[in-house]
Amino acid sequence: MHNLFRDRYSSSEICEARDEIVKLKSNLNKIEELYHKLYTTLDNQQMHFENIETS
Repeated sequence: MHNLFRDRYSSSEICEARDEIVKLKSNLNKIEELYHKLYTTLDNQQMHFENIETS
């Protein structure tokens, strides 16, 4: 399988693709972090509203 890529793509293309994969993984990690922060914030807001309603 590895040779298939080397036959089809130049080493610079393979390196460029690896760099893009690293960037995509980094962006995915950032998105997951933002998603977590968003839902934590929404949960906190919901608890705050529930506390206001029960006061």
